[in-house]
Amino acid sequence: MGAIITRREYTNEFRAEKTSWLLGNVGDRITLELDVEVEIQTVSSYSNTITSDGTSEFVRATGSFLEDGFTNGGNIAWNTTVDTGGGPNSEIGTGTITLLTPTRMRVSLTSGIFPSAYAFPFTDGTITTTPLTIESTDNVEGVVFNYNLIENADLSSGSLNSLIDGTTPRFEATGIDPTDLVTVNTMESFGFKSGHSVFSATIQGNGVSGITQSFKIVVEFQIIPLFDDLSDFQNNTAPSFLFDNASLTDIFKLSFLPEINNPNVLITTDSSETAFDGNVGWFDENFNGGANNYSVVGVSYTNTSGANVQTISKDEPTNFQIVIEQTGATATSEYKLGFVTIPFDKTLIQENEQTNYQNLLLNDLDQTINQGTAQFTNPGYQNASGAAMDIRFDSITNNGTTVFINGQFQPNNEFALYFNSINQSNWNYVVLLSVADETLASNLSDRVTLLCDFNQLASVETPFVLGDLTTGFLNHAQGIDNSVESVYLGSVEDEVLTQSLMFLDTSKNESIDSISFIVEGFNTVNGETFECENYSIDTTGFVVDGDGVQLLSVDTTRGFQMASGVDKNLIQIERDQTEDVGTKKAYWLRYAIRPRWEYWIENSNVPNELTDATKQFDGKNQNWARLDSFLNDWRLRFSIQTDLNSDGESLKTKNSKSIYVRTYDESDIWDGTVNHYNEAKTVNLNTGLNPDGINTNAILSDENTLIEVDFDLEDTFGDVGNISDYYGVIRIEVFEQGGINGIEMISTVLDNVNGILKPVSGSTKCKIEKISSTKIRLSALIDYNELGSGVFEYKTSGRIGYKNLTMLGIYGSQYGAQYG
Repeated sequence: MGAIITRREYTNEFRAEKTSWLLGNVGDRITLELDVEVEIQTVSSYSNTITSDGTSEFVRATGSFLEDGFTNGGNIAWNTTVDTGGGPNSEIGTGTITLLTPTRMRVSLTSGIFPSAYAFPFTDGTITTTPLTIESTDNVEGVVFNYNLIENADLSSGSLNSLIDGTTPRFEATGIDPTDLVTVNTMESFGFKSGHSVFSATIQGNGVSGITQSFKIVVEFQIIPLFDDLSDFQNNTAPSFLFDNASLTDIFKLSFLPEINNPNVLITTDSSETAFDGNVGWFDENFNGGANNYSVVGVSYTNTSGANVQTISKDEPTNFQIVIEQTGATATSEYKLGFVTIPFDKTLIQENEQTNYQNLLLNDLDQTINQGTAQFTNPGYQNASGAAMDIRFDSITNNGTTVFINGQFQPNNEFALYFNSINQSNWNYVVLLSVADETLASNLSDRVTLLCDFNQLASVETPFVLGDLTTGFLNHAQGIDNSVESVYLGSVEDEVLTQSLMFLDTSKNESIDSISFIVEGFNTVNGETFECENYSIDTTGFVVDGDGVQLLSVDTTRGFQMASGVDKNLIQIERDQTEDVGTKKAYWLRYAIRPRWEYWIENSNVPNELTDATKQFDGKNQNWARLDSFLNDWRLRFSIQTDLNSDGESLKTKNSKSIYVRTYDESDIWDGTVNHYNEAKTVNLNTGLNPDGINTNAILSDENTLIEVDFDLEDTFGDVGNISDYYGVIRIEVFEQGGINGIEMISTVLDNVNGILKPVSGSTKCKIEKISSTKIRLSALIDYNELGSGVFEYKTSGRIGYKNLTMLGIYGSQYGAQYG
């Protein structure tokens, strides 16, 4: 007989009726009860004879004693008759198995008669034997339970693999006893748990009748909100396994263990006998495909100050009110409220030691609610990081058919820490509500799980305090030993070094966990910000010495194409004892930037009010110069943020300085052009103006190209003064490909990489000349040997600046889209 299911019943949280098939909607909590009968027995037949040697051994022709559940050392009983012409004689006895193979069983006789040396059954007209029945008299010792939700269409395959992570969920219990009708044994989960949402699985003895051992199994599980991708929620379209006529069902296999830890002997249910289709609905449908009689009017949120907010916060409690339309709503109408998170990166919820409902941070209040339910707070399930969303239920009221459900979402302390550690694309959540006509029986019910809100968690930043830090700027021509400027006035692509002096106070036990160098847009009216660039350093690994001084030390580069040792490429944190002031310990922070202009590189952080439909990506790009136009409320600034520990308190500090960035040709001081020639300057390579009115030049592919960048004073009666007061730089990059890291330069003051750009004959750097009282010229060569293979467009540009920056407005950056 093996193991068979004699009862299979499902109940939900709302009605007492039971069904023999899975019926429900995503988010529902279901209880499955199974009655199972187990027998360890084999009965011989003419196609499966068992032969006795008459003293101690049975040999079977087909089949396996192991597969029937017999174990070495087990106690058995047998029953048969033998008729040798004088009538049938019963041969009944008991014994202990001393040797066991799939086809051979050797027995030590305990009582009765061992069967005579015949085959069973057998007849030759003189001798007749009846079928031999061999039964175990021992109780099974354990059970293995595989349980999963799959698509109805996959039932025939018998697959137990999870739709979440592909694993086979497994539960085990040992020490079970069919005669113990009191003890409830918990089945423990083994292996990865992420493939299931089983809250509990138990087994309990249900009596013994003869050799039939009975058990009762109870499984409580959630119909998990399985999904293919986020579009299932964004468009409220059922995933493939729930779409249209498709539905989920549950599949399981029970394997009873006559002997613990013996994998060779199992008594297993036949999956084909437990394969029933289910009827499971996605959001906003009555079970699978039924009409939805209810609707969500809206969900509103407020923070603890009573201000309206758009979404649930990951950082602080959020009050909620869910409003639905429900014909026939009464004070006793039962609801089920639920919250789950839905990550974009599904590896976060796959193949780990937490269940699916833990990984999704489920909180379903663990009960149904109605208008008579008193206020209570239910802790949510925690993931591996300890993050959970607790929910306080406040009240349910109705005004006719309009129902109002109120409460508060309460992220625990680890909630924000966890979501801060993962990408924001994984901050999605779902609020769901189950509703129905309570007068209808389960299988007739119009129960629906409403998708009340699919959104992304909001971040409420900890208020920043000012750190003990001052920042200045060093331009292209200024080294670390120069005095910094407190405000930077420059142009796109400029080489700039920020230099900040930071103090940590040992009298306050100060240390920092992270430092972030940020270029951001900020709104001068409402204080909103968006990131243009962010470089963060985890400083938790830098120890604090015996004097309470954190030993911070960082020395790396941005990766700009510059000569080794050029300080406009630095990222540094450097301890400087000479700058200490008493208990305040000094550190230099240096971070190189190049104001960006790449309109072809997307920056999705750009706020919608700055979009421009005429620009690439609707203006959501990395062109920083537009934030210096004063045509809107947005500006650009450089900020340094730290996570500071001070006197045991965790603080966030932020110190900011405005930076002003002009783009190419944006000068009220200078006019000018970029001109290309052959190296001997006998051929002018100008090709005219492009459709945007920009001067263009060719680049020679078989000899060096001379670049001359002229800067002409708009004040034609003026004088540029002493040429030694100026610096200059010529830059080249692959047009609309290289970006801020792809620029090569040759400078009049800094050491050069000398890749594509070379000095002209007689110079070691970029050549700078005063051509006339109103003209400055920069010169360099393009080395044709260094040009990329194939056809590329290059952009060349020139820049001059005033070294001491005392003359404001000395800008000069001219460019042309060059074709080589």
